[in-house]
Formats: sequence, C-alpha cells, structure tokens
Amino acid sequence: MPACEITIEKIDFEEPIHIVRITGALDAYSFPDFEIKVRDIFEKSGRNIILDFGKLDYISSAGLGALMGFAKIARQNNGDLIILKPTPKIGSIIDVLGLSKFIKVFWDEKTALNSFVSKAG
Repeated sequence: MPACEITIEKIDFEEPIHIVRITGALDAYSFPDFEIKVRDIFEKSGRNIILDFGKLDYISSAGLGALMGFAKIARQNNGDLIILKPTPKIGSIIDVLGLSKFIKVFWDEKTALNSFVSKAG
C-alpha cells in the first residue's frame, strides 16, 4: 500500500475552513498522525473541516470510526465535517456502513465550500 501523505489547507470564508487532503492509505501506521492533525485543527478553533478523499486508496476501521467522532466534535462546536470526492472504493464503504447518513459527501470542492457559507448565512 502507498504511504500516507496528509496536507492541510486553510481557506478563509466567513470563518476558516480547513481542507485535509489525504493521499495513499489511512491505516494503523498512518492513522495516529491523521488523528493528531485533525484534533489540532479543532483545538485551534477550527470547526469546519473538509476531508478530501480523492486520492485515498484505503481506510482502516480505526479511520472510519474516527470520522464519526470528528463529525460529533465539529457539530458540538457549531461546525461540520464533510467528505470530499471519495474514490469509488472508499465511497462504497461509506455507503455500506451508512456513514453518509451522518456525514455529508460532496463530489466537487466548490459545492462543499459553499455548503459552509449557506449554513453560516
């Protein structure tokens, strides 16, 4: 499996939106780094996060479980967590597990970003 690369981009709309782009595999080895980075965003008052899964090849059960926890933290802070462009493989896992009932999934970045603006307005 390819190594995991995680990059974070901060976009200033009416309030900051953080896009976490994940490439490769989010497995037991890479999950702790992912969790630390996302929790760091929340701790620094970021409450709106987009997880770009467009280049994610694999996600472990720990990663899937963390998604629900991150969505809960975001909502407790009047924010939201969005999944962007999941690959067909990851998208099917999200659907089978019913995560899309709790976490919004968008297929293009502009629509995902605008969903935060319309929520704030």
